[in-house]
Amino acid sequence: MSNEIAFETNAFAVNKEVWIKASNFLGVEKENTTFQIRRLSPNKVQITKLSGDIMAEFSARVKGNKKLWSLK
Repeated sequence: MSNEIAFETNAFAVNKEVWIKASNFLGVEKENTTFQIRRLSPNKVQITKLSGDIMAEFSARVKGNKKLWSLK
């Protein structure tokens, strides 16, 4: 996992908050329906194309009341 923090969220952030921050980091329009987010666990998400190809994967670690997300 990369040590560089891509973005941070509240420790109990819902998928929508994670998607908005991840899509902003990647430069992907959040309204673009050709992509989807998959929450694999509370600390891991994937952004995939509708074809199933993985575009990005993020892992989080908790620090206080925040989650620090890194591009995997």
